[in-house]
Amino acid sequence: MDLDDYLKGVVPNEMPPSKFTAIEALKAQAVAARTYALSFRNRYAQDGYQICSTIQCQLYRGVESERPLSSEAVETTRGVVIKYQGQWIDAMYTSTCGGRTEDAANMFRSFDAPYLRGTVCPPENAREIDPRLEAVSGSHLSWTYHVSRADLEKNIQKSLPLDTLVDLKPLSEGPSGRVLKLKVIGLKNDYVLRGLEVKSVLGLKDSLFTMERQLDADGQLISFDFHGRGWGHGVGLCQTGAFGLALEGETFDQILKTYYSGVDIVREVIREN
Repeated sequence: MDLDDYLKGVVPNEMPPSKFTAIEALKAQAVAARTYALSFRNRYAQDGYQICSTIQCQLYRGVESERPLSSEAVETTRGVVIKYQGQWIDAMYTSTCGGRTEDAANMFRSFDAPYLRGTVCPPENAREIDPRLEAVSGSHLSWTYHVSRADLEKNIQKSLPLDTLVDLKPLSEGPSGRVLKLKVIGLKNDYVLRGLEVKSVLGLKDSLFTMERQLDADGQLISFDFHGRGWGHGVGLCQTGAFGLALEGETFDQILKTYYSGVDIVREVIREN
């Protein structure tokens, strides 16, 4: 399949143009998706394909999902990629970053990249959020998750051999404020979650949160309230933030350089294989 034909079935699913109506944001997504596909191609060669079609890689839903505005974004950026020191980058992106992205090394074990450093996301960090951002992000800009101790215990037991959940204790935060290490305190054993494990094991939208505990009349823990921002891993291009920057008049290359540090945006002839 031609790379740009593939991208036409990716971009509208990662950033639906019915919601993300600013063409420069869609161009930024197209360039990030193109670069991501190139840096990951042949990773699955042993399985007989180049890249998967799910959110584990990039969400591809075929020709039926193509939309005119997102296809225009792909076509007008044909051959444009993101490079760091001459190499295609691992162009990670996240749905909603909550006002600041995080260093890749803090979220993913054994992975670091100088171009994936946490940075302020101006649109989501503004004192007053543009209502158009709230419209595209739904409840992801700011959220609260109330869960009983017993239900959270069941969630955690899907990932850890926890006996009884006694408490949770955040141990460290990253530059973005995300919880990077969290101790799960059990009756017999404790476990430490790191990076992306924090959100995935607890079942949260993001690891950018504060936490409150509720106790009963006898002082026993009965539930937790998580007050958070963002949705996703919080690394790389922030899709909601990119939309906000485009609404403010920034071009796709300016948007990309906001989220990827020290990179070059170049147009090149891409050989299909």
